[in-house]
Amino acid sequence: MAATWTPGSDARIISETERLIQQRADNTFRQRGLRMAKDASDKQAALTAQVSMKGRRGPGFK
Repeated sequence: MAATWTPGSDARIISETERLIQQRADNTFRQRGLRMAKDASDKQAALTAQVSMKGRRGPGFK
């Protein structure tokens, strides 16, 4: 069945395309934020592990 053109179909297609582009931008932004939060959490965990390891070595170590 072939698609037929109706008045307003161009506007509907453009509107749907714009909505999908905006949704993609929002998802990309959200993923970037989650990635940055994970990186910050990983760095904090690494720093915490370093500090706790230094505390266990005992006196005389730096």
